[in-house]
Parts: sequence; C-alpha cells; structure tokens
Amino acid sequence: MLFVIVLIGSVFLRAAVSLANRTMGPQNVEFPDQPQSSSQFGGAEPVASSDEPLVDNSNPYAAPATYAVPSQQVTTRAIPEPDFNKAAAIMLVQTLVAGVINFFVGGLMARNVHDGIVFVTILFVNFLVASIVYTLMLPTSYGRAVLVCVFQAVVVMLTAVFFGGIIYVVSLAAAQ
Repeated sequence: MLFVIVLIGSVFLRAAVSLANRTMGPQNVEFPDQPQSSSQFGGAEPVASSDEPLVDNSNPYAAPATYAVPSQQVTTRAIPEPDFNKAAAIMLVQTLVAGVINFFVGGLMARNVHDGIVFVTILFVNFLVASIVYTLMLPTSYGRAVLVCVFQAVVVMLTAVFFGGIIYVVSLAAAQ
C-alpha cells in the first residue's frame, strides 16, 4: 500500500511543482559585468574591454583564462522540478514522517475530543509536515513549499472529483 501511495503521490507532487512554477513565472538571475575578485579566474586580471579575453599576467605562455561576459539575465524556475525518483523519495519521507506524527497526535487526541477536531488537526499536521519536507528536499523557501502543498491538495481534489464522477456515472448506467 505504501508503494502505491508513494507512486501516486510523486505524480501529484510533480504536477504541483509544475503548476507552482507556472503560477510564479520565471525568476530572473542577474550576473554582474565583472567578477568581484580576480581569484575566480586563477589570478587573471580583468581587461578593460569585455570583448577581449582575461589574461593570466603571471605566466606569459598561458592561454587566455576565459572571456569576460557582459551583464545578462538568465531565467530559472523558482522551484526545482524533481525527477520521478526524487519525487518518490520525497513522498516516501513525507509519508513516513506524517504517519508517525499522525499516530501520536491521533492517539493523544482521540480520547478527549470529537472526530472532527482530530481530523482537522491531522490535516493541519500533514500540511505542516509536507511543507517542511518540501522546503528541505526540493530545496526551496517555505512560502514556495506551502504553495506546492496548496496546489497538490487542489490536484488531488480535482482528481478525486473526476474519478468519483466517472464512478457515479457508471453506477447510474449499471442501475438502469
């Protein structure tokens, strides 16, 4: 059962990360005109023109170290999209941690309160555990991990409604 939960959950996680990235749009990363220190280029001193190569002045026979690149912006994804194996590992960790925590929370609360409060508390704990696991394993910020959790819940609910509707229509057709 755990194997099926991890496989299906990893597909939902990948869909949620993709939706979160599409919602936030590309993130721009800006590179400076010149490096902060010449030690990045093995002792090469930057030259005045960005079209000429950087030269290592300590060795007259050395080839140019690299070319200076003018300032440019590169677009990246806000949340790195995991491949299927990494998504499965993330879901396995999330499922195991949430299962252990839910066992203790449910056991402590079941004796004193109603089922509805226990259910809501366990949902909150699962959301918290998932967002922390996503923050650590995706690697992203906590706010972005919360967004992934929200999109994952939406994808799961839409999938449940879709398959529930199919089952309902098939059961109506079978009853006639």
